[in-house]
Amino acid sequence: MICNKLSNRRVLEISKTLLLVGLILVSQEVIAQDKKSSIAAAKYKDIVVSLTKTHLPSVYQRVVNESYCGPDRYKSYVGRGKNLRYVPWNMEVNEKVVYKKMGTIIHESVHVFQSGPSRHTVYRDNNKDGEFLRFTGKVLISDNWEINYEGRDVIRSYQMVPEILEENPNIADLFRFDTYIGGGENGNTASNISGIYGLMEEFSAYYHGSNASFIIYNDLKKKNIMQYYDWDKDDGSTYDTLILENIKLTREQANYCMSSYTSYYEFSVFIGAYLKYVKKHHPTMYHEILSNERFRTAFRVIDQNFSRLAIRMEKEFGDEYQAELSSWKIRTGVKNRELAKKILLDYTAILDEFRSTNSLTTKK
Repeated sequence: MICNKLSNRRVLEISKTLLLVGLILVSQEVIAQDKKSSIAAAKYKDIVVSLTKTHLPSVYQRVVNESYCGPDRYKSYVGRGKNLRYVPWNMEVNEKVVYKKMGTIIHESVHVFQSGPSRHTVYRDNNKDGEFLRFTGKVLISDNWEINYEGRDVIRSYQMVPEILEENPNIADLFRFDTYIGGGENGNTASNISGIYGLMEEFSAYYHGSNASFIIYNDLKKKNIMQYYDWDKDDGSTYDTLILENIKLTREQANYCMSSYTSYYEFSVFIGAYLKYVKKHHPTMYHEILSNERFRTAFRVIDQNFSRLAIRMEKEFGDEYQAELSSWKIRTGVKNRELAKKILLDYTAILDEFRSTNSLTTKK
């Protein structure tokens, strides 16, 4: 009995020692990984800053300098709905990799720059839910011009979903539906939680990400002389290699652009559907939104800029894009674009009313 007790105690001591050693090793691994991540993140940001200075106007240099958000700070997902999967940053850092992500980085950095919308609530006595005060937000328009606005309370975006899907089930097939309005009452995106203000904030971020990527694409295209120069692919010369690498970068920017600009039509659908639903079920709230001239001005400017950009991008890429004669054709986003355009016809009237400077009506 005594021997067994001593033996069990010894086993317990060894187990504790092994556990402690294991914890130390894990801690050291975590520290080493954090250090590696920090170094990679700093190098990544340096490349972003450099490419922004090389290609982009001062408004985006300002965004990157003041509100940078790189892959070490935002989360990436692939798939849709139940197949949505988080993809951790692989810490790969080089100019080619960063070029591919510039549109996303500007998009996410604009989110940080706009830092909203924010719901202000005051808590008094035993009121656990708090008393709503106001929404505040900021929309980036251009360099040295952002519009700050305040707004009254609004419904969450998920509340309109059952009705709009009953009217047109195809809305659920839009690529960005699940992420931005289809998450139900537990959806934690600003586009759901903050209703029309969150939808507008995302609309703005997509515009700036698309715009930045299209600017970079056009810069790269100027250097892409493949349409005029038939190089020897088996030569392996430095000159040929540089041309080929530029073609790849151009193609990758085109691929991002073709996916990104379709968001203009999707978010026009989401915003139009929201306004139509609120006008029908919450007329007082609709009037308050319509009376918010600063917010509507921000929408009008972004909407106009994004609409023009989408038209230019569709003209550039059409239904397929080919970086040079021997490369494969890209058809990214075409099906989604056409579906969104078709659905958008149902919301043209309500959006025109929201855009119009003469649409204020007497509250009934």
